[in-house]
Amino acid sequence: MSIIQNDKGFFLLESLFILSLLSIMIMVHLPLQQIIKLNQRTEADHIRIHHALYDYALKSGTSGNVTLLTYDTVVTVSHHPHFTEVTATYTNIQHSEEVARIYYVPKH
Repeated sequence: MSIIQNDKGFFLLESLFILSLLSIMIMVHLPLQQIIKLNQRTEADHIRIHHALYDYALKSGTSGNVTLLTYDTVVTVSHHPHFTEVTATYTNIQHSEEVARIYYVPKH
């Protein structure tokens, strides 16, 4: 008797199929979810660092090494005739260097 003709064999075949689907889910889907969460957190931190950089530029307006959020940041402020450029360089959660840059027109 072959596996397909036997009821118990068919159940075994179904079980193997379900186990293979579960293993695919565990091996592919879960690590992918972790990567997506890490990228979303990095993007959220990127937006928050821009807001913190803007607040720092309005309050201080000077260049230097500061801590924005929880990141050690090198801030460079360049004053131009009609606008101010503020650049921050920091190492993000994925341990890669990022540059955040904003431009604003100061009120006179």
